Amino acid sequence: MARLGLFPLNIVLLPGEQVPLHIFEPRYKLLFARVLQAQEEVGINLLLQERLYEIGCRAQVVEVLRHYPDGRMDVLVLGTQRYRVLELDRSAQPYLLGTVEWLEDRPEPVEEHLRTECQELYQQLVLRLRGESAQSEQLFEQLQQQELLSFWIAQQVGLELLQRQYLLELLSENERLQWLVEHLKAILPRLEAAEEFFRRVRGNGHFAP
Repeated sequence: MARLGLFPLNIVLLPGEQVPLHIFEPRYKLLFARVLQAQEEVGINLLLQERLYEIGCRAQVVEVLRHYPDGRMDVLVLGTQRYRVLELDRSAQPYLLGTVEWLEDRPEPVEEHLRTECQELYQQLVLRLRGESAQSEQLFEQLQQQELLSFWIAQQVGLELLQRQYLLELLSENERLQWLVEHLKAILPRLEAAEEFFRRVRGNGHFAP
């Protein structure tokens, strides 16, 4: 267990994900000033409809993008390790302090057929959205380099907040890959149907191409 300064936000940070943040509230300016000085990390938990979700992701400040004279700052953070908040301390500091336990995936081999299927479905999605392009090729190269494939794909496919939170909480790469396979299988036909609709609209003579 450990103590971690918490920064509740309306986002879900995933391991390996980089996100820019604007720090402007006085209590969080203090938190990040201390984090930077001590070279520590901060915890980011989803805050949604006044509910603080107990499982979050530790964030490392990769870069201070801008430091304002009044103490505000723009920072780039990287998601590192997941944790569960066991206890909240609202009085020791102006910001929340959490007693947390670190979370790791269950020790199990990744099922290669799931990994391969997830990669193939993601490639189909990219080709539908971007076509054969230099950007698509770059994404395909990155796809092959991912050790935790599920978290990387989850960053790319426009998931809703609670879908991202659900994946964050799963302690199995196989379970995350299986969920993504089912998700991608569900959305690909919808994209195809939407493309067909727009082809008909463009071809009916009333809309300019």
